[in-house]
Amino acid sequence: MGARYWYNFIFGPFPLTVAQLQQIQEPSQSLKYFVTVTGDKSFDTGFEQITQRKRIGTIVSSNVSAKVVALGVENRILLVKAALSEQQATTFTGHLTEVPSEIQTKLINNPEIKEVQKLFFPFLLSADDDFRASGYIYLAVAFTCIGISSWNLIKVGRRQGKLELHPLGKRLATFGNFDVIATQINSQIATGANNLVLGKNLMITTSWLIQKNRYNVDLFNLEQIAWIYPKVTQHRTNGIPTGKTHAVVVIDRSGATLEIPAKEEEVKKIMIEIMERIPWVIVGYSDDLQKIWQKDRASFLAMIQQRREQIRK
Repeated sequence: MGARYWYNFIFGPFPLTVAQLQQIQEPSQSLKYFVTVTGDKSFDTGFEQITQRKRIGTIVSSNVSAKVVALGVENRILLVKAALSEQQATTFTGHLTEVPSEIQTKLINNPEIKEVQKLFFPFLLSADDDFRASGYIYLAVAFTCIGISSWNLIKVGRRQGKLELHPLGKRLATFGNFDVIATQINSQIATGANNLVLGKNLMITTSWLIQKNRYNVDLFNLEQIAWIYPKVTQHRTNGIPTGKTHAVVVIDRSGATLEIPAKEEEVKKIMIEIMERIPWVIVGYSDDLQKIWQKDRASFLAMIQQRREQIRK
């Protein structure tokens, strides 16, 4: 995340006219690349983004997660990767990037549409994800690490320059070298490959679960997670049921526990994401499991190791 990204994060999205778009040849060289573009009409190109979920190398689900549309902008055509819910829109916000080679070859360079090839802009607008998502989480982690918070400036003064004294710093230290772990987390956030982002508070990367709350950031290394289960809380007023709230409970090998509030349909999604990354994790709650966890944790962890060895055979 360099200066160019943060410039766009802070000041973007920039509304661009067709004249401004025509001045861009290489999106990677353009200072303003987090943009909003309004056209006249969008058309389906037939190209789709397919998202596959794998478990131990086997595809367990496959679905269309985005579509590439052709947006007419005056007398030019801008390719847009759009969310399924917005594929017929005429205004899109996202970041400019290179046209994928497959689309370049099969669409733009298609000899059957030679007469309109020159109308395509030499880049694509990726508008199917949240450009600022990784930046928000990066800032949450960074600001928490250096102790910046509006509610406790005194502790900031004591902790500046001593990141290991901060609760998050202490947490990171349990996983290894502070700088190495922080670099790995930031790299996985920036890359975005296979990341699950749920709202503005939860991200699951290749190796980490990151949950932002009001005053802090909770970090769990996926390899260290031992047990996950859904939690439903029935709320009552004067004995009358008034609704339910849902959450995913995550417990790691050390006993650190995180409760992730989520909608009922999101609970399953979060658990599936974790299970796909660490299929040996113990899933579901029972009194027997709770008893083993509390009284014989070594046996509980031995069960996980056994599952892990069986899966990797």
